[in-house]
Amino acid sequence: MLLLTYYNMANRYIFNSTLSGYIRVDEPNQYGCTFEYSVPEDTIKEMESDREELLAWCRTKLPKADKVRDLPWANGTTVRYQYQQPDSKNPNPAVVWVDTEGSPLDKEVLRSVREGTKVRLIVQHKPNPFADKIGTKLIVLGAQVLELNVGKAVDSRSLISS
Repeated sequence: MLLLTYYNMANRYIFNSTLSGYIRVDEPNQYGCTFEYSVPEDTIKEMESDREELLAWCRTKLPKADKVRDLPWANGTTVRYQYQQPDSKNPNPAVVWVDTEGSPLDKEVLRSVREGTKVRLIVQHKPNPFADKIGTKLIVLGAQVLELNVGKAVDSRSLISS
């Protein structure tokens, strides 16, 4: 029953963003896959409001928890996201990457994703109770590539659509 309740206590957001920082999304290395994305200000405000409700739920599960984890977007509006980490005890699921028509992207296209690529993200904000700390975490469920930046060229259709 706790598991069902836990997954019902999540909020979903869909927004456009631009990828930044170190990006590796084709296949995991020893640290997994990673990218950074920015969250629009209006979505941050909504997430902050929702966070209070999620923390209240955490407090019902861990009433003795006396520490609250930092915000997932603590460094402004940028979030660093990692998934498929080989040694993680609580790995994030793989992100589903699709093109502008909704078709899955192959590894060759994913290997060419660079900083500046424009995407539409589906992000889940859920409670994260753990031992003596409570908090929330963001899980990227899917990414639709709107404009692919491959370094020296930007393509918003032909490279990512068959």
